[in-house]
Amino acid sequence: MRNGDFSKLVDGAGRLISIFDPTTTARGADGVYRRTPFADNIISKDRINPIARKIMDFYPLPDTKTAGVAYSQQNYFASGGANPAKDRFYNLVFKFDQNFGTRHRTFFRHGSNDRTEMRSTNGILDKPGADGPQPLKRLNDAYVLDWVTMLSPTMILNPRASFSRYLYSNDAVVAKKFDLTSLGFPASLAASLPYNSGFGRYVLDEYLALGKAGASKDVTNTWVIAVSLTKISGTHTTKAGYDARWIQYAYQNTGTVFQLGGNKVFTRDEYNRSDALSGNSVAGFLLGTPSSGTVNYNSFFIYMRRYMAPWVQHDWKLTKRFTANFGLRLDFNYPPNERFNRLNAGFDTETVSPLDKLVDHVQSPELPNPLRGGLRFAGVNGAPRTAAGVYRNTWQPRIGLAYSLTPRTVLRGGWGRYYSNPSNNFHQSFGFNNTTTISASGDANRTPYPNVINNPFPVINLPPGANDGLLTYAGRSFNFVNSSFRTPHTDLFSFSIQRAVGNRSRFEISYSGSRG
Repeated sequence: MRNGDFSKLVDGAGRLISIFDPTTTARGADGVYRRTPFADNIISKDRINPIARKIMDFYPLPDTKTAGVAYSQQNYFASGGANPAKDRFYNLVFKFDQNFGTRHRTFFRHGSNDRTEMRSTNGILDKPGADGPQPLKRLNDAYVLDWVTMLSPTMILNPRASFSRYLYSNDAVVAKKFDLTSLGFPASLAASLPYNSGFGRYVLDEYLALGKAGASKDVTNTWVIAVSLTKISGTHTTKAGYDARWIQYAYQNTGTVFQLGGNKVFTRDEYNRSDALSGNSVAGFLLGTPSSGTVNYNSFFIYMRRYMAPWVQHDWKLTKRFTANFGLRLDFNYPPNERFNRLNAGFDTETVSPLDKLVDHVQSPELPNPLRGGLRFAGVNGAPRTAAGVYRNTWQPRIGLAYSLTPRTVLRGGWGRYYSNPSNNFHQSFGFNNTTTISASGDANRTPYPNVINNPFPVINLPPGANDGLLTYAGRSFNFVNSSFRTPHTDLFSFSIQRAVGNRSRFEISYSGSRG
């Protein structure tokens, strides 16, 4: 098959799968477009594209057979010795405690781990055609400094500072070292790709993919400063504090930089009707006519978000039998900003769209007149640098009660309100990534462009950023954040009765619920 010989190509039942010549598409008397099969199911060597032929050599040679399946399917077994997956894990934790006199206590703690894996999803581990994270790295580092000091016999101060970093890296070390031009692709194509594609990626229907899907390196840095103050005064205990966090998320994902794909469409009998006994993706690829292909141009984003929460709690032992506590907390989750304003800032529902001048409202009275709306961009035309505004109505009262009905029976109850934390849906950056797709045919796949693989992407589209304004993604689907959102909350409540049974047992019955 690598050399164009498909004479043994049969399905699982032994029926011949015929290969048809895409250059022979003609309309018959019945109005159906059909093609002529290659003689003896063999593509002559002068029709085989040299670039496609070189790529096919990176498929491993078959080393097994599986009965009852189509020819050239399930014919490769990668043994553990030939395909050694590797997984190495390193972990370290240490802590230092130090007391200064009787009033000051401190500790410093560090924790880190490093996990490195080598994976393969197609049985190739150390050659350019390998598919899978090589290596896949996950690293954690955390540092905490804590100090507890007695300001007086009834007042305790506890400040704490911490920093943590999480790194997720999914790379393709072997593929990156490969020179794309050695396959025959033009140097202009390799130079115009946004990142090093290395070997590239090739996805043929019914066969394992060749080449890595892309590389990524995501880093999350979190800084935290938290302080609490405790004051004891007779039967009253009051605690108050402040929790502040700064989270930086660096998102570096190339996507699949360079990919070509193939299916049966150009080598089957009828171009617009699929059947099980005609066409093969390898045959179409060898002819230099991939059916699909993309170049992804992704930006690398650096998001920053803040979180702040003041809180207070008061415990009061009213009598020997009755204790109550009251608390209040506010959560301020600030929507993120992006370091270079490469971020969408909601949807403009008021401004007249540039598309309105293309609409004949007399002929299309069902459309709004005028058409309004479009994506907004952070820091552009008066928009804020953040993805949305801050929801500040996050008052969270809590109350708890405990009453000793008898020396052996206790009643307890409580209620509290909690607000949800927002997700990463704020990270919308439409306009700052772009995809260029291959043009494989000019007549809906009836006839392919000849040898399009020789220069599949003569022009690569750059991300327009905010330059398209309200026309960004016009005619395409996208998401946006409602800039006037309300953060959801949940009310939790409970009531319980606990009874001592003998000296060693407790019996408790409780009711708990939530409303959101």
